[in-house]
Amino acid sequence: MIGEAVAELQSPPLAVKEIDCSAAGGMVGAAVIASGEPVVLRNLVSHWNLVALAAEGDAVFAGELLSAYNGRTVMTYSAPAQERGRYFYRDDFRSFNFTKQGDSLSGFFARLEARKNDPGAHSIFVPSMHLPSFLPSLMDKNVLQIDGVEAPLVQAWLGSPSLIACHFDSMQNIACCVAGKRRFTLFPPEQVANLYVGPLDNTPAGQPVSVVDIDHPDLDRFPRFADAQAVKRVVELEPGDALFLPSMWWHQVEGLAPFNGMINYWWRNTPAYCGDPMDALTHAMLSIRQLPEAERIAWKAHFEHYVFTSQDGRHDHIPQPALGRLGPFSEREARRLRSILLNQLNC
Repeated sequence: MIGEAVAELQSPPLAVKEIDCSAAGGMVGAAVIASGEPVVLRNLVSHWNLVALAAEGDAVFAGELLSAYNGRTVMTYSAPAQERGRYFYRDDFRSFNFTKQGDSLSGFFARLEARKNDPGAHSIFVPSMHLPSFLPSLMDKNVLQIDGVEAPLVQAWLGSPSLIACHFDSMQNIACCVAGKRRFTLFPPEQVANLYVGPLDNTPAGQPVSVVDIDHPDLDRFPRFADAQAVKRVVELEPGDALFLPSMWWHQVEGLAPFNGMINYWWRNTPAYCGDPMDALTHAMLSIRQLPEAERIAWKAHFEHYVFTSQDGRHDHIPQPALGRLGPFSEREARRLRSILLNQLNC
């Protein structure tokens, strides 16, 4: 097919800035975050005890985690061998090609060890394990500091070779490879229209995903993906490396080694009381999307004026005490607006 031939002739990925962090001592500077672009942070956590133990072998690495484990049940995912580690939809887009089950962390590692010599074994992994809840002492010897960020959300991904479909996260993220090897394929946020995003209400892991097989795209079926291909970036991380991934960047994540471990640090640039932007998107779908075109265009101008354009000096014609929701948000004002919204939505 013509589209398949074009896919084979795609341009090489765009470059991603890299910084050698060997001397950074596990500290990420504010300039990296302010760039708003992905940055590869080579050797950012290569000094971690966890990275050194992973280099000694999977059993040593597992032993270190189990020594910090508090026994709580972890969630595990498993997919048949024919899925090749790709955790995704079935053809009906209503069900998935993997199963979920609770297990102990020791049980997970035992299953992982048992599959090593079985080419027909299921792939398995633990997604988004909150480290303070399951391994509370682990980060005492493996410290990462991010300038200007307090109390980030710290989570771990562990398992056999896997492929997590291209998706976005609304939080900022520093992903640290501690065992195995990771590959990220990245697309800028503005490529959303070219990525053929699947359902919003039924997703493999909470976030909407691209339904394109981005490594072998069918451009006859997904022709706009060619535009996304032209601006993709590909990053591979070895143990000790990290990636700063800005909010809203689309990314496919692959674990490439027989065993892979990654620890992510997530944070938002606004207080939690400001709410989740996805909630605003859902409300906009409910209240605006069905309007006549002329009204949608009018509301687009209002959103541009009140939300997407800098507010500096925009309302200087209004006395400060009268600004209300036009002024900076305090927690008190945010809670007042939340109360107004709840009352209106419950009418």
